[in-house]
Amino acid sequence: MKTLSDYIQQFGIPTAFIDYHEQNSRRYGVWDFEEIMQIDGNGDFILNDQTLKGDPLALTQKTLDQWKINSTGPSAIGYLSYDLKALLFPHIQFKNRVSQIPKLWFGKPLRIKEIPDPGDLFTQTAGLSEMDKSVSQQEYCQSIKKIKNHLANGNVYQVNYSMPVLWSLRGDPWDIYLKLRNTAKPAN
Repeated sequence: MKTLSDYIQQFGIPTAFIDYHEQNSRRYGVWDFEEIMQIDGNGDFILNDQTLKGDPLALTQKTLDQWKINSTGPSAIGYLSYDLKALLFPHIQFKNRVSQIPKLWFGKPLRIKEIPDPGDLFTQTAGLSEMDKSVSQQEYCQSIKKIKNHLANGNVYQVNYSMPVLWSLRGDPWDIYLKLRNTAKPAN
């Protein structure tokens, strides 16, 4: 079986990488997509830049079924966004969010190759450097104090406090992924 390095030399960096961390799982590199479908932020079904009329979920299923017909490996890769919930549960009133991010996006791989574990394939120079914190230490401590007061007063039972941090990239994004993958070593 060819290695990931062999395929990168032949086809370039993969467009997508299906990576499982279980010992006996398969991994795939994807180079480009033959077709792309999405349900956009307005709930419209789009196949290869053409909007189709009809139930977007039924059209998604029909398209996936078509893609599976001649597939010998994964026939689609993509994601479902959190905002897809409004289409899945139309009887529930959700806050209407305006977003440019598709509610659903899938691509039919043009070229997909099974690859062995990429192991330590990355450059040592790849990395991330913290550039900017959007919240100062003092602001952070004040926010935590407010959160603790709300918790103590019973106003809330859980708070997920987060803040954006900007990072600069050293090296190629693919090398960053491989370095993070090798460092994190997700558990099975």
